[in-house]
Amino acid sequence: MTPNIVDLPESARVDTLFSPAFSTSPPQLRNAELLSPRLRELYRHLWNQTRPREEIVCSVVLNAIVEGPGLVFDADLNLIRQTIHQATPAEIEAATHSVHHYVKNGLLATKPGVTLLCEKAGIGNYGHWLIEMLPIAFLNLKHLCVPGGWRLRLPVAGSAMNAVMLASTELIGVPRSQIDIRESGPQRYEQLVIVRGLSHHGIHYSPRIIDCMEQMAVAVPAQGIEKIWVSRVGERRSIADEAGTCLRLAEQGWYIAEPGKMTLREQISLFKGARRIAGVNGAGLTNLVFASAEAEITSFIPSPMPDVFFWMLAGFKGQTYREVRCRQMEDPVEPEGWNSKLLLDVSDILSGLSSPW
Repeated sequence: MTPNIVDLPESARVDTLFSPAFSTSPPQLRNAELLSPRLRELYRHLWNQTRPREEIVCSVVLNAIVEGPGLVFDADLNLIRQTIHQATPAEIEAATHSVHHYVKNGLLATKPGVTLLCEKAGIGNYGHWLIEMLPIAFLNLKHLCVPGGWRLRLPVAGSAMNAVMLASTELIGVPRSQIDIRESGPQRYEQLVIVRGLSHHGIHYSPRIIDCMEQMAVAVPAQGIEKIWVSRVGERRSIADEAGTCLRLAEQGWYIAEPGKMTLREQISLFKGARRIAGVNGAGLTNLVFASAEAEITSFIPSPMPDVFFWMLAGFKGQTYREVRCRQMEDPVEPEGWNSKLLLDVSDILSGLSSPW
């Protein structure tokens, strides 16, 4: 079932604040020759920009229905364009069918009062949650004028991510009594608050995101570990012999971190004191936002992968960011993708970690 897609009406706007202008410059880069002409042109544009001040808009939709990965339908069952956020056509179709089914059969429950939407596609990804969803709640607490008594709608992921969501909202000051865990099926909300303008995945992120990360880290003491290798052992996009590589790196004084096995507070504590952070491009590197401006970040990235996420976050923090482009093993399942093993040996990695370049 294909929905009718509409824009949020201007009449729904209740508050506005601004994301400051900022300028970007290219990262320190190794193996640039591995980039395709298309990627070189893309990066030429993305890396060298002066980005203007942009609006962050807070809107309220009455009698909104939420289903799927944060997809919002208005009272007339139109899908609101600003909430699609990477949802796939299949997810949109399934959510639309579900909403119409629930409405037709009188199955919709209505949540009274004011609810803040804090959900989009990618909720199972640690980086997506921290950078693109959690700051919405933080901004509402600190800046936006939605009245007190609001509740925060949280999505549901795996047990580890559910724990991260609850711990992170607690760290920014959202009382547990204001948390509204998503229930199965579509839900109608008397007043649904939608915040847009903080991020456009893969293209734009607001510097205001960092305020949220620093607020989280305030109450967590830093460990004294200075060199951290972020391991992706067991993941598709990892070094071909990452287990052996980690052993060698440990011999060189690198602490081997597996963020997926750590609580949120443990991750903040570990990375907060780091001065050098390195690893294959992946969600665990998001923890660079808890390190100081003096930290040096080295990301090993598949040559065909278009990514500005960690480069931009490090820039907001004032950190040195270095990028090593890497060849990969052939992947018969996804030949044009970037999730296969990286062809790196320990000498390549130690060269990439040498300082200065």
